[in-house]
Amino acid sequence: MACRDREFSLRLWQAVKEKGYNNKTFAQLVDISENAASNYLKKGRLPEADILVRISKLLDLSIDWLLTGEEDLIHEDIELIKREIDPEIAELLSMTKHILDSKTDYSASLAANIRSFHRSVELEERILKLENTINNRFENLESKLDEHKEKNHKRGKVA
Repeated sequence: MACRDREFSLRLWQAVKEKGYNNKTFAQLVDISENAASNYLKKGRLPEADILVRISKLLDLSIDWLLTGEEDLIHEDIELIKREIDPEIAELLSMTKHILDSKTDYSASLAANIRSFHRSVELEERILKLENTINNRFENLESKLDEHKEKNHKRGKVA
């Protein structure tokens, strides 16, 4: 057994324990036999790709981290966001990442929609900024007009 495989088993075992699963529950949730679960958790055997994907999703860990122990920056960012922002936004980001990672037609469609919505929001922000500029200039002109009227009134010329 390679050192890397033992490290995989150790990472997997720790993650399973952190979730509070025993071997039997873990096996059931991943839809594998208890013997297979034991091989992955204790004997350093690496699962097939489809099983690794199910394990990754169940434990909410990246496949990269499970296999290498190297942190997945996107996963780290999402975890940080989950702790620091509105739970609803964190959930939406997590769902978005899941869909984009699926590399299906849905992921391509979602990416296109996100880009489109982003452009729409940018345009709306520019419009609001221009409206504010126009309103500020209008208020400035009204103020100058009022000053002018007051000066003319003091001189005896009512405009």
